[in-house]
Amino acid sequence: MNNTIYINKLKRFQRPTKFRLQELIREIIKEEGQAVKEIGVTFVDGDEIRRLNRDFLDKDRPTDVIAFNLSLDNQPLIGDIYISVDQARLQAAEYTVSLENEIVRLVAHGMLHLLGYDHRNSEGAQKMKQGEERWIKRYKNKVSSAT
Repeated sequence: MNNTIYINKLKRFQRPTKFRLQELIREIIKEEGQAVKEIGVTFVDGDEIRRLNRDFLDKDRPTDVIAFNLSLDNQPLIGDIYISVDQARLQAAEYTVSLENEIVRLVAHGMLHLLGYDHRNSEGAQKMKQGEERWIKRYKNKVSSAT
């Protein structure tokens, strides 16, 4: 199935490129074996992510990533991922990683949520973390082999 991936408001920072993020998302989709119709990734500021978190998840605080699965039952996946660039910058500094690395982690995290992963319990959190690490490693390997 042909899928469409939108990356919105990426101009807020230099890297990763729109193309690389789209490629990462396509690889996650392929490996997970999920039929996907459309994925949107939008980069927002701290105020906007807080508003989304409050209005849709009843949590009045900023967060790093929010994913909305908009699919109907038994239909190809349609989803939106919102990533706070402000929070990504803070977390990149806290984890001593590049902003690019943190953005890749958040895109992978959002995709995993859309694909049904969650971190409500320790087993789910462990699977989510392993998935994030796997995709960060693959992304880094692709970028380093391309240069």
